[in-house]
Amino acid sequence: DSSVSSRLALVGLDWDAVAAADLLLLLQQYLKNSAADSSSSSSSSSSEEPHVKKVEIYLSEFGKERIEVEKIKGPAVDWKAAERPRKKRSKAAAAATAAAAAAAADEGSSSSSSDEEMQPSAEQEKALQEVLRKYQVERSRYYYAICYFDSVETAQRIYDELDGCELNFALNGLDIRFVPDELELPAANLTAAATREDLAAATAAAAAAERLAAAANGRSSSSNALRHSKVELTWDESPKDRVKFLRKKFTSKELDEQDLDAFLGSSEDSEEDTELQQQQQQQQQQQKGWKKITEENLESFRKELLGDLIRVTKDKREKGKKKKTAAVTEWKAL
Repeated sequence: DSSVSSRLALVGLDWDAVAAADLLLLLQQYLKNSAADSSSSSSSSSSEEPHVKKVEIYLSEFGKERIEVEKIKGPAVDWKAAERPRKKRSKAAAAATAAAAAAAADEGSSSSSSDEEMQPSAEQEKALQEVLRKYQVERSRYYYAICYFDSVETAQRIYDELDGCELNFALNGLDIRFVPDELELPAANLTAAATREDLAAATAAAAAAERLAAAANGRSSSSNALRHSKVELTWDESPKDRVKFLRKKFTSKELDEQDLDAFLGSSEDSEEDTELQQQQQQQQQQQKGWKKITEENLESFRKELLGDLIRVTKDKREKGKKKKTAAVTEWKAL
């Protein structure tokens, strides 16, 4: 087949829960286990085991457009579709509801009737879940992963054996497609990458394994879009790796090896916070001294209380004195 190549694309994943290193570890571990099984049943061995060279994650054009819109308008959820069941109520049903509310009001139980009206109907709840499910599925198209293998045969094996495989971070099974060799990928849309060398470090492999295990244990949020009746909106959810990092207890050696800048605020933010705290402390010290107003602190109290107004008042007074002096001088001259 002319479309077969050494590159595969993975699409339709929960990109809030999976990273490039996770996919690289998953594919490499599968190839390793597959090679071990084949070597146990066959005496022949190749000079180099099949492997994944690297995994790259790209932002799709669809995702780029949506993210720009969501920066301004928020999540692109079709809220109007969720409201349609409520608006489709017939006039007869509306009249019946009004009559029931009036009767309940006469009996002195209007509050319970209004509470019942506030509760969404089963049809409304179903419509809401459908629009949320549609949005979460569309979010899975914001990115795609490109996997590079050592040979066409390795890519073919992954495609044949893993395409459609059920994984919790794949919304509708693992969707794998061949990428033609002549297709040039947009370098400007590259958002993350992981190479085989990156997994050589035990710390990187362990971190990726933990994230992968968390996804495999069903901790993914958006992957419930097609598997559960209750769909959650993950548009404003904090990145899972950041939350887990900040909650973990590290040893002194691990702290030395971590790049805290990726998870904590910048030094500029810290300096601004320090300056603000110093200003607040100075104001508090001044206010403590004003509990008893004396001749020494009266001027400081007026400056703090009136601000620029006291300066403007002084300027007006000085101008008035100058005019008065000029008038007296002119009178004496006459």
